[in-house]
Parts: sequence; C-alpha cells; structure tokens
Amino acid sequence: MDKKEACIRRSEIKRLLLLHIVFAAVLLLYGAYTALAKNVRLFGFCGMKEFLHIYCPFCGGTRAFATLFFHFDIVQSLKENILVFFMALRFVLLDITAIYSLIRKKEKILIFLSKEAVVWLVIIIFYCIVKNVLLIFYSWDPLGELVRFY
Repeated sequence: MDKKEACIRRSEIKRLLLLHIVFAAVLLLYGAYTALAKNVRLFGFCGMKEFLHIYCPFCGGTRAFATLFFHFDIVQSLKENILVFFMALRFVLLDITAIYSLIRKKEKILIFLSKEAVVWLVIIIFYCIVKNVLLIFYSWDPLGELVRFY
C-alpha cells in the first residue's frame, strides 16, 4: 500500500469513527434529555400534526428511537415509526460493509450507494402517504394521537 492509499484509508477510518461518535452522542443526549425533562416537551411540536391533523414522516420517531435503542422492543418501535428501524438497519449494514472492507484492506471503507439519497426520499414520502391514508380512511393510528379527528 503506497502513501496515497494509506492516507485515503486513514481518512475513511476517521469518517467511520466520526459517524459512530455522532451516533453515540445522539444516544447520550437523548438519554439525558429523557432523564432530566420528563414533564417538559422541548421537541414535541409538529406543525403537520398540530395544524393539519396528519402525521409527518417522522412523527413517533423519537419514541421509536427510544423504544428501539433503550428498551430493545423492535415490535413496538416498528408500530411507532418504521423508518427508525430501517435507518438503524442501514447503519448496521454500513458497519458490516465497513468491517469487511477493513478486513479485505479495501481503499473505500464507507460505502454509500449512488442513488441511496433518492431511494430514502422516496421511502419517506411513500411512508408518509401510507401512514396518513391508513389514519384518514381506516382510523388506524398506532400513536393514538390523531384518531379523534377522523
């Protein structure tokens, strides 16, 4: 491995470590937030929910995040917001490919698909539409916050 490849590899490892540090920081900050502010709603406002009485794609995401990472209840997390589970699954797959790349001494460690952002955007929009169609036409509300309007 020449100097250029080694430099690229080190920067890729730094990016992977930074990704994990950010994720750990989010977990710690969320844990501190829930421990210190049980009765204070700092992040509880959603314009779509409050004014339009429909769910945005991320409604229930905070609860799903806590349920998945602090209580390890996958089924309840899926009921609250399925996107959190898929994002966590993508993070795990990213780790697996990074470890494989490290073992195989590949130049590129963090592998993102070229069209991945577009795919995620389509998934998020589709999920939002399905979630609200189920709420409005079938009164199916796993969060139980908006069913009174329909």
